[in-house]
Amino acid sequence: MKGIQGLIVAIVLGFVGAVANFYYLNTEAQKKDMVAFIGIKKGMIVGRGERLTENNLVKVEIPKNYIGNLKDYAYLWDDRITVKDMPVWRTLDSSSEGGLLLLQSDVKTPPKELELGKDEVIRWIPIDARSFVPSLVTPGDQVSFILPKLQPGPARAPQPKPADEPGKSAADPSGIPPAQTKAEDADISQMPANQIEIIGPFTILSVGNRLGDAKVMQAAKIPQLQESVLGIRVSAKVPGEAEKATILWDRLQAVNFRQIGIQRHGK
Repeated sequence: MKGIQGLIVAIVLGFVGAVANFYYLNTEAQKKDMVAFIGIKKGMIVGRGERLTENNLVKVEIPKNYIGNLKDYAYLWDDRITVKDMPVWRTLDSSSEGGLLLLQSDVKTPPKELELGKDEVIRWIPIDARSFVPSLVTPGDQVSFILPKLQPGPARAPQPKPADEPGKSAADPSGIPPAQTKAEDADISQMPANQIEIIGPFTILSVGNRLGDAKVMQAAKIPQLQESVLGIRVSAKVPGEAEKATILWDRLQAVNFRQIGIQRHGK
């Protein structure tokens, strides 16, 4: 009888030992197979637009078999050099919400807002989309506008010279004066240099509804609209800029806002 009891005790102890050993090995294995993510330190508040610093960040380790597809949404600890000094898109408050992981959507650059100085205005100029490539123009670039020169008045028809038949000129046997080409009908790309004028430069503030890099709008899932409308800055603080803007507007009206060329200046 005592032998059977001893055998039962031995079996129970062996089972308990096996369970303990399995638990120990499994726990140690998890500790060795961890994936580290970037977290926001407890008690920290990073306001919208503020930049991340070393003091904001903390290492958060999660067992590999528990992370699933978290790598697609959160930053790994190894990426902390990349996100350092980047502004956050939303307020990150770990003082009341508990621990926070830094998500990839938290550090995308927010779209810019239109800001004008006290002595500045923005003037929108509609441009034929064939005259420039909107994707190659970014707010902050400087551009000038190419337009036909404003003619002082309609050209006089040449006086007919004596010819064999009345009403006919030597220059034109038909006797019909040549038609005058309207400025808005002229093809600016075919005009010689002495018949065009360049007005500028002006600083671009907007390309349609885009106020910055196109990638920022794409990240924010904002569709770009009215790409053929350029917003230019007119500042009273820049000598001659207001006068140039007035001349530009007169020239644009003279050609009915058609046949306008654009040239972009280097930075």
